Amino acid sequence: MRSRFLPGISLLVAIAAVIWGVGMREARNRYQAALEAGYQRAFYDLIDQVEQLQVVTGKALTAASAEQQIAHLAEIGFRAGAAQDALSRLPLKGINTSASRKFLAQMGDYANTLIRDRARGRELGAQERQQLARFEVETARLSRQLHGLESRLAGRGFRWAIAITTGIGRGTGMAQPRPVPGTASDLNAFSTMEERMQKLPALIYDGPFSDHREKERPRGLTGAPVSRERAAEIARRFVDLPAGAVYQPAGRPRDTSGRIAAFSVVLQQRNGAGQIYADVSRKGGHVVWYLNSRPVAAERLDTPAALDRARRFLESRGFRNMEAIQSAREDHALVFSFAPRQDGVLIYPDLVRVKVALDDGQVIGFDARQYLMAHHDRRLPQPRLSPDEARARANHGMDVQGVRLAVIPTAGGGEALAYEIRAKRGADAYLIFVNALTGREEDILKVVSAGGGRLTM
Repeated sequence: MRSRFLPGISLLVAIAAVIWGVGMREARNRYQAALEAGYQRAFYDLIDQVEQLQVVTGKALTAASAEQQIAHLAEIGFRAGAAQDALSRLPLKGINTSASRKFLAQMGDYANTLIRDRARGRELGAQERQQLARFEVETARLSRQLHGLESRLAGRGFRWAIAITTGIGRGTGMAQPRPVPGTASDLNAFSTMEERMQKLPALIYDGPFSDHREKERPRGLTGAPVSRERAAEIARRFVDLPAGAVYQPAGRPRDTSGRIAAFSVVLQQRNGAGQIYADVSRKGGHVVWYLNSRPVAAERLDTPAALDRARRFLESRGFRNMEAIQSAREDHALVFSFAPRQDGVLIYPDLVRVKVALDDGQVIGFDARQYLMAHHDRRLPQPRLSPDEARARANHGMDVQGVRLAVIPTAGGGEALAYEIRAKRGADAYLIFVNALTGREEDILKVVSAGGGRLTM
């Protein structure tokens, strides 16, 4: 009797296997189609935004009135950001596009800088017009290259999703009987564009993406150079570890380049899973940042408890008199931004970020890059405006909650002593910054609550 059923069972198993295989293939095909559609959309977004950048830059040069110039400059800023976003969504991991992304960032930032100048009554001079004209020429060139690439990819039947699996940026090493839709040679135009962008002259202006900003030296680095071995030991002692956990350096620390020269350290847990990545500055042995890769599966701590844990961590590592100014939720963790006080004045440029896991309060992330770039003993000037005079500069429709002094960063990489006016308009909260020396309104930030955090925008 048993043998009579075995063929039937085998047939059912075979049919089920076929159905499962067909279902998996259909699911994979749907996934690839969706992936391909997303990449195609990003590519055509990039083409469209670059093309419009050329057009609107020409309009900004043609406009005579301040209103029209500001409107077109604002559109340049928007479209440059959108082009950056589109470029970042393309799977180009094997191709360096840093110079192209930098060009787009500078173009948008330069336009925003000119908007601020025009709003303050300053005309566009010959130098500004020449730079806009150079932007117009380069975006026209970039647009032609992208359209040429579009034609070649269409003729080749190029598929981004296939290019991911075959390996963009590297060859297969095998002779192909016919062109494969998605190989490195199809994307040579991106490398050509990158080479062109790398040869552009340095752009110096009063903005955060100016080339002269990249050459600034970290002001917060103090002390003598440290060895690799010493850097690894500094990282091991600095990171937050639970009682009994033992982490050791995994290999020899590597050199890292950038605005803060550092040694890159990897700490591996002994007899257990989990790694911690950290950078320690070569000068002075300061921990620049670290990140614990362990997962955080549950949330047991509330925001006040996590904030208290972050404060105690900073104090134990020598960061004292710090005030939490912002928080954001990230994957069962809270990231707090702290700024120090000097003589009662809040110093916004010297930010430190601390990431606290909400399962046990462990500090799983730390970032002092802004602090190390900006921190120094400042000679703070005496305010020329009183708090009441600053309060009077706020819009009369605002409900002012408080006024205090702060040092804030300015667009050109400088700093300004300002009154921070905390105010509300209906249910919306704002921070209004009024220059304590000139009375000029420097900036306005909106305070928003999102996912248990408090952000400014």
